[in-house]
Parts: sequence; C-alpha cells; structure tokens
Amino acid sequence: MRRRLTWTTLAAAILGLAFSSAAAEAVPVKSATTNLMVPFDQTVSVTGDAGSTDIALAGDIHVVSHVVPGEQANIYINLAGMTGTGTDGVMYLGLGAFQLTDVLAAEQPPAIKPFTVPFSLVPVGVPADPGAFLTLNINFALKFGPTGVLQSVGYFVVTE
Repeated sequence: MRRRLTWTTLAAAILGLAFSSAAAEAVPVKSATTNLMVPFDQTVSVTGDAGSTDIALAGDIHVVSHVVPGEQANIYINLAGMTGTGTDGVMYLGLGAFQLTDVLAAEQPPAIKPFTVPFSLVPVGVPADPGAFLTLNINFALKFGPTGVLQSVGYFVVTE
C-alpha cells in the first residue's frame, strides 16, 4: 500500500523538526571570568591602639570575578605587594583576602551593590603586637558589562 505525501503533510513534518531541534539546542547559560590588577598608590590615614598615622601605600588590588548573568557573582579581592611607610617611621605590609558571593537579578548589565572590605596593615620589623595591626577599610564599586565581564573597579578608602 502506497501513501501519498501532500504539501500539508510535508510542511507539518518540516515545522515539527524545526521546533524540536530548536528546543533541543537551548542556549547554555554563559559565564564570564575577569582577572584585574588595579594599581593603588595613595596616602591613607589610619588609627590604631597606639594612635593615628599617615601611611604612603603602594601596590595592587587583585580582583577576580566569576559572573553568571541573572544567577550568581563570585568576587575575590586581595592585596598584592601592598607596602608603605608611615609618618611614625614604621614600614607596613597590607594583607588580606575577601570573597563575596551574590545572587544576581535578571537585570542587564549585572549589578552588585557597593561593599566595604577590611584589610590589615601589619607593621614590619617591630615586635609582634596584635594591637599594632591597623585596619584599612576600602569601599568597592564594580561595574559589569552585559555579559558579566568586569569592566571597571572603583574604590575609595573609608576613613573613620
């Protein structure tokens, strides 16, 4: 028994294949990982148990972001080679690392609210005294492109 293929049957078959292959080839969620070294070179005023001092700091802020737009952002920040000398004559080493995981809304480009990170300024070459550690608070504002690529890192030192 032979069947006759009509134009209507052929069109329905082609449309059915087109829709089923489009559904099977759903676009995967894309992510973006960005790795930036942001120069830091400024004098900061910090206060500790022993009083306050101005420290001329220089080094880099290392920022790594992994963003899945509309889902999640992982931000990693640490100080790299951050050193300086204070008006008290002491050399300081900037230490610290920070991680932030944030759930993202579906907005484009992805957005994270500004946040503050406390880092430590550790005196070098003086007797170990936990009270001698100073805190350097830096506020960050990150700007992302539509695909989740980190485009810029804005920051300022928070003084108290």
